[in-house]
Amino acid sequence: MAYTPAMLESIARVEASRGARMTTTFPRLTPEQRELQELAHDFAERELRPIALECDRREETPPELLRRAARADERPTGSA
Repeated sequence: MAYTPAMLESIARVEASRGARMTTTFPRLTPEQRELQELAHDFAERELRPIALECDRREETPPELLRRAARADERPTGSA
């Protein structure tokens, strides 16, 4: 069963009203895609949620937020 955007919004509203994070997974995502989805979700919760209303009110996105988003997936690489 494919989830429509309306279904996902409904699920998110119900879970938000319970104080839970959205745990719906998309069955066709690879492990790497799920990891990226989780990374994006965590970033949004930590960095965007606290300032979202103010950004909407001003109709702008702080440049520093975009820089942090660009760095969010940087991972240390080990040398062999």
